[in-house]
Amino acid sequence: MIFAWNYLEWGGAQVYFLGIASRIKDRAEIKMILPQATGGQFIKFCENLQIPYQFLDVENDLKPAPTIKRKIARHWNKIQAERKLLKYLNRQNLEDCVVHIELAPWQSLFPLMKLCLKTKVFITMHNSLPMVSKWRFLLWKLKFATITRFMNFHIFASNQDAKDSLAPLVSAQFLEKVRVTYTNVNPDEVAEALSFEIDRTEYIEKFGLPKDKYLVFCVGQFIDRKGRWTFLDAARKLFEKNSDICFVWISNSILTANELAEIEKYKLANNFFLLKSDDVGDRHIDLFKFLRIADVFTLPSRVEGLPISLLEAM
Repeated sequence: MIFAWNYLEWGGAQVYFLGIASRIKDRAEIKMILPQATGGQFIKFCENLQIPYQFLDVENDLKPAPTIKRKIARHWNKIQAERKLLKYLNRQNLEDCVVHIELAPWQSLFPLMKLCLKTKVFITMHNSLPMVSKWRFLLWKLKFATITRFMNFHIFASNQDAKDSLAPLVSAQFLEKVRVTYTNVNPDEVAEALSFEIDRTEYIEKFGLPKDKYLVFCVGQFIDRKGRWTFLDAARKLFEKNSDICFVWISNSILTANELAEIEKYKLANNFFLLKSDDVGDRHIDLFKFLRIADVFTLPSRVEGLPISLLEAM
């Protein structure tokens, strides 16, 4: 069983992969194929679960593309990243394999077709498909009609809403075969974190957070889709009315100078902290324990399916 992706900013999809891998590692040989520069925290997650991994010397650039030039550069990078990923997979023994890959039919039809000629291929849809223009919808429908003809191609949906959004694009027969494999939460880890005696002062001092303030936490990639500017805009408005509030976002995202400058514009100073998830700990339970010092958890995402971070916070 091979799990593969070619982008750096890992999140719920990779935690979902780990959940599947940990369940079947005694029954199948597992391999995670991930970009070379993936953060150390995820590597530690794999090692703690004793899941083998291999590095791929490629990164798919998912950063915003506000200009035509930037859009062209990002698209070219995407093509090259997919080509290298496919080349790497083809060097594996795919004859008796299942490949669970982070590629979408509406974006990466040809790589998926090539892979389906050699092995069984699964993708998981975590979010429902968005509303698009009529011409784009027709193009997507054509792509789905093409890829779903391959017997080796399969789709999981991590929630019912994601599955339902496929209905206008695939045949009723194919849709019936789409399994809903819900976002996974480890109840044993949650129970252990809840039973752990938390020293709030120790966490406050470790991360330099202000003492005796109301803590509002968020966990996730610090990107537009996750509602980062909505979060900061709300933080600014709340802080203007009450200075006893502190806002904390835990993320594995690496920010550009422009993004850091944008954060400065909100003038939250030491009332907003962007903490690296690597610093929180190298085990998933370390995050659970840290979440216990929060007074409120918020998730301002524009698009979500069944978000792991929200389930874990609950």
